[in-house]
Amino acid sequence: MYDLNIYAGKEENASQGTLGERVVGKLSDSIKFTNVVLTFDKLISSVNLLDTIKFSAVGTLMRNRKNVTKFYEKLKRGENQFMFNENGTIVCRWQDTKEVLAISNCFSDETTLVTRTMKDGTKKEFSSPTMLKFYNDHMGGVDLTDQYAGLYDFKRRSNKWWKNVWLEL
Repeated sequence: MYDLNIYAGKEENASQGTLGERVVGKLSDSIKFTNVVLTFDKLISSVNLLDTIKFSAVGTLMRNRKNVTKFYEKLKRGENQFMFNENGTIVCRWQDTKEVLAISNCFSDETTLVTRTMKDGTKKEFSSPTMLKFYNDHMGGVDLTDQYAGLYDFKRRSNKWWKNVWLEL
């Protein structure tokens, strides 16, 4: 990233959109190249963000976000569904061991084969959307950092009452 400005609180002239959409919009204005693909995890990505951003983007998506297409039928492992909106943004639902929602404004409904390890240790190939393979290949560092941060408890507790009061302030 080229812009090293830090978000420091409320913006005086905040435009429309969520905080994540505004931060991504501000950071993406400083990108000098046009041949980039941005990847977002589920906390940042939304339908509105991918409809309005100037760059190609792909990310995972939370089911309860605004304007997310509702999927009702149950899928078997390896099955997928695709939905497009009027702006060309595609939302994909893929069933792995858990359901995965992905969104993109640059990928189509193409699929590729991925290898998964079953419970008994055998390996089996499943059909997976190309956008999810791209996301997994390029988003690994951020997800790994989030995983490591979740392992450490930053709210330390103590048996001393005065330490507990000091730490909770």
